[in-house]
Amino acid sequence: SRLCQNENHQVRMAGLRVLGKLGRSAAEYAGVVEALCQDECARVRVHAAHTLGRLGEEASSKALLALLKDDDPDVRAEAVLALAELGGASGTHLAAVIALVYDGDSSVRKSAIDALSRHEDVTAIAKAVAGCHEDEDTDVRLAAAELLSNLTASGAVPNEAVSKFLSDDHGDVRKAVLRSIRGTGETCTEHVQAIADLFEDPDHEVRQAAIEALGESGEVAKDYEDELQDRLRDDHASVRIAAARVLRSLGLATSENADAVDHLLRWDGLEEAIERNWNETRLAHMENIERLVRESALFALLDTGTASTAHAEALVVRLREPYWLVRRDSLLVMSMLGTAGILQAASLVPLLRDEDPCVREAAVHALTIFGSRDQKVADLVADAAESKVPRMRDTATRALEGIRAATADKSESEVVEKKKKK
Repeated sequence: SRLCQNENHQVRMAGLRVLGKLGRSAAEYAGVVEALCQDECARVRVHAAHTLGRLGEEASSKALLALLKDDDPDVRAEAVLALAELGGASGTHLAAVIALVYDGDSSVRKSAIDALSRHEDVTAIAKAVAGCHEDEDTDVRLAAAELLSNLTASGAVPNEAVSKFLSDDHGDVRKAVLRSIRGTGETCTEHVQAIADLFEDPDHEVRQAAIEALGESGEVAKDYEDELQDRLRDDHASVRIAAARVLRSLGLATSENADAVDHLLRWDGLEEAIERNWNETRLAHMENIERLVRESALFALLDTGTASTAHAEALVVRLREPYWLVRRDSLLVMSMLGTAGILQAASLVPLLRDEDPCVREAAVHALTIFGSRDQKVADLVADAAESKVPRMRDTATRALEGIRAATADKSESEVVEKKKKK
């Protein structure tokens, strides 16, 4: 507390940070912190507001309410969040918090919306936030849409507000609203045409979310069978899969589209398997969703051990994929192919200098297996070990050591077998 009274504002802020970390155990110093809410330095006032929220003393609400009118937007933004921490975004203080939803600073508006998310009066909140669809700041509109998404099921959100957010310029806002009205019955039905219109959205994630929302709108979704059929030919696999799911769930998988639906849902199962087992392939890490389908196929071959000579040439093509995980798994599958893999071994050598260490490791693994069976492969690896490229030379040397060790083990086991026969 002595630090908080130091003449140097940096020291005062340091004292506030310490008290903030102590949390409720330092609640007895709330009075000291409240005094700093009137500090001449705005940064000190910001820290004071934050610290009061951490201390948890409801009596500090009065000091925080005063900060909601501070000239500095950072102070106002921190004060409204701290007030919510104390439960002060409720009761008699609600009007003051709602007023900041229309503050002149976007960071304050967003903080006010975040504070309102902790309030129980859904009707008042929905009414206050509904008008945010006109906000010029995307982050504010997104925060409002996400807050409304938590309230839609209550029926408190005006239909007009939902319509406005569905036509927002930003895809993340449209997605947030689509997620909010999934499975809401009457609310979803009310906007079914607007949802169907988003099947043509330029953002494939919005198209997918729109299809999923329509699928949970009940029998009325069947009126959009043709639009769903069209999405089976969408440019993105995730949209096609979503359309297939909805068509199947609605009983609209007819003889004309049954094959396409079944095919997509098989890939869907593979997608789910890859999600469970390889976090690296999550859609957020993909530049192109089609890569997930290719990676899913490779995963299936690895998982089931069903790779055969028929896959060899296709796997060689996959070795040139820009995405590292596809290259790596192609190598792992090839190492399972036996003679068919050995015939393609020359295609593996360049990957000894791949930019990704996991790919280089997989190349070493595959060539070690092939080289211990075939001298020509061993010679290829030996040549690579003489490369002027350090990365190629180092990984090839490791592969060559593995080949020699595997060959020695094989020779030793053959000698043992011969002795047993004698």
